Amino acid sequence: DIVAEASIALIGNRSDGVQVFGADGTKLAHSNDELAGFIDVIWLSVNRNRLLQNVPSDAPVRVVKRANGHVAVIDDTTGWKIELIGYGQDNVAAFARLID
Repeated sequence: DIVAEASIALIGNRSDGVQVFGADGTKLAHSNDELAGFIDVIWLSVNRNRLLQNVPSDAPVRVVKRANGHVAVIDDTTGWKIELIGYGQDNVAAFARLID
């Protein structure tokens, strides 16, 4: 069960990094921030799936916190999702802090 979630947009490129924006347009994070490089990894996966399915690259994704405390990133435009289990505390925290 999902107990909290945030809709975010991942906007960027390989050269400058990836910015994370909230639903209201507020900048929440950047992959170049300390301990936030994992944002780049997720952005690459999201964009790869969107490219394969020919859907817009700027659509939001959802970051969710489950009742068991796990965090996941869900792309409703492609059906892609990743449960952030076993990726290391700092990597999970890069997304968990977007919800809290």
